[in-house]
Amino acid sequence: MKQMEQKREMDMAVRGTAKMTGDGFRRAPVHIVVLGDPRVKESYPIRTKLEKAESHFITGLANATLLIHLASGHLTWAGVAIRQRR
Repeated sequence: MKQMEQKREMDMAVRGTAKMTGDGFRRAPVHIVVLGDPRVKESYPIRTKLEKAESHFITGLANATLLIHLASGHLTWAGVAIRQRR
């Protein structure tokens, strides 16, 4: 039953029918925004530029987002470890 409830919640979120309750991101300590310059696609080799430029561009932004999140998580845990040692 719990699995069906979770599936229903995910379905509502995907279809845009879910209602946001609470503050959401309003009280988040940091917002990470990753922006990319599409002009970078002009620097790819010709064949890559013609066939896969968009997917390489999106993949690069996804990788940057992942690395930023991993680094911020690491810094958070490092800060916790330093405070605990004192």
